[in-house]
Parts: sequence; C-alpha cells; structure tokens
Amino acid sequence: MALCSEKLRTIALQHIRARAFDKNLENGTIQPKDGWRNDRTASEILTDLYGIQASFDYIRATFQNQPQVLFVGESVGNGIAELQKQYIAEGINFFATSLRRTPTIISNIGLDHLFFTSAEQMKGIPEHSMHGVFSLFGISYADPEFAMRGVDHVLSDGGIFKASFCEDTKFGSQKATDFVEALDRIGGYGIHVHEETMQIVVAIKNRSNNLALDILIKDHASFFR
Repeated sequence: MALCSEKLRTIALQHIRARAFDKNLENGTIQPKDGWRNDRTASEILTDLYGIQASFDYIRATFQNQPQVLFVGESVGNGIAELQKQYIAEGINFFATSLRRTPTIISNIGLDHLFFTSAEQMKGIPEHSMHGVFSLFGISYADPEFAMRGVDHVLSDGGIFKASFCEDTKFGSQKATDFVEALDRIGGYGIHVHEETMQIVVAIKNRSNNLALDILIKDHASFFR
C-alpha cells in the first residue's frame, strides 16, 4: 500500500532532520548527548544487540548459499566493517542502508553493498533477498508501520530480524512494542522481546515464537559467557 501524503511529509521531515543531525555530529557542530553515537565499534554492536552469534549461526545453517544480511540505519559503518572481519561473521555477506552518501561509509561498507534509502522505503533492495535484517537503534527513528513493511519486503522466508530500540528519540518517540505490533499486523512472524529491557526484539519470518526465544537466549549466552 502506498504511503499517504501526510505520512510521506512526516517521514520526509524526519529524514531531513536525521541527515542534518548526523552531519552536524560528524563535523563537530554539535556534541553527542545521552549516549547517542553514530560510530559504534563491533564490540558495542554486540553489546547493544545482546549478542549476535546464534543469529548468525541460524542464518548460516538455514541459508547455506552465500547468505546476506542487512544493517539498517548506518551512518558511519565502522563497527559493521570491523564485525565483518570477525570469525562470527564468516561466510555472511554484509549490506547496509544509510540516509547519507558519505566517503566514510562508502569506504567502510563498499558502494556495491550500500543502499541509500530509508527503512520505510528500502529502495533498490530486491524483494526477499536478505536472510537477516539487523538494526542498532537506527530503526527506532522510522515509522513503525512502514518500516516493518519494508523489512518484510526484503526479508526472505525464514529470515531473521533483530533490533535494539531506544525510546524518546530526537525525531519521534517509538517503543519496541510499536514495531512488534506492526509485525503482528503483517502476520506470520515468530517474535520474542527481551523481557528485562523490552528493547531487544527477535522476529523470524514464518517460524515459531519458540525459535525466536531460543535464538534470543543463545545470542545473550554467547555474548556473556
């Protein structure tokens, strides 16, 4: 379903503000506050996602022919580039979306692995082409309904979605549960939300809630062991 004109204007304004904020943060015009970062390391990605080992193991086991994962809402890509070189990412091809086309993210991710688009639109990403979609807070800034439709469009059958969310963002106030409810409306997802934080979500397309819970538990155990 096409975005309504009012929703399009709202989303477009959020994207303009996000690009401006990110650019000002990069050039030092403003300073990061309240832990807001756009240059997280691989270690920080693993921390904020509560681990990722089991998710990647599942992807490798389920999609054995060059599995592809998409990181949504990247600004710099340092951590993604670092993570790609680690053993836990072996055999997995990384892609990313970004709202800004900068030399830094192109250098880190590679132009042929980048899509300059929003979570709501996912322009240029082939349908059902991704076996995993991950986001470190970035998707929190998107419209839940249309962002989850975007994820569903690019995610293959059996593919995994995992994201960490932050509330009271600078460009809106969405909760993880808003995105979970949007997935519920799409239907067909096994979903589990981290019960302590309520900010980490695992959802698997056309699979069970129990599988989502199992992967969330194993991701957490692999990181904190």
